[in-house]
Amino acid sequence: MSVHQPLERHEALQLAKGFNKFIPLPHVRRWKVHQTDVLHRGTVLSFLRTKSSFFLLPDDISSLKSRQITVTSHGYMVVYEDEDRGLIVNLRAASHVFCTADKYKGFKGPYTRCHIKIRLPRGNIHLFVRDAEIHKWTCAIMKASSSASSPATKIEPIPPIPSTSHHATPCCPTQR
Repeated sequence: MSVHQPLERHEALQLAKGFNKFIPLPHVRRWKVHQTDVLHRGTVLSFLRTKSSFFLLPDDISSLKSRQITVTSHGYMVVYEDEDRGLIVNLRAASHVFCTADKYKGFKGPYTRCHIKIRLPRGNIHLFVRDAEIHKWTCAIMKASSSASSPATKIEPIPPIPSTSHHATPCCPTQR
């Protein structure tokens, strides 16, 4: 019985212009990014939104499903749509990275969930992660999108939701 090891290969792959046209990629089980170049790899619940080229046409939104995703130290994200098709995305071109997290009480107990939105010139990538994976994915994406060779990435915090309660306390002390 032999164990198949992924072979180290170099591939010339093209970057995605839009997120609705998947390109052929090497098979997901036979080809992997070299471990020294990987910031994080895993299966993530996600969907892709491609902006239409003409303002009257609707945007193209993929289905919400689990995808094999790899973030590299060179600023790229490899997104597999299925076993041999997917996208290569340049994260250094991201204009914004939004991250919203909350605590949720489910049937199996409470957990933390996070929605990561990566805004790119031709569309958006939405990732949904939970618990310990939140820190790993956000750090990998932020590190890849703000590498030294890229232009400055604008990171904006999500504004807090205004409280509708009459008993809300201000987060900052009032000036006297």
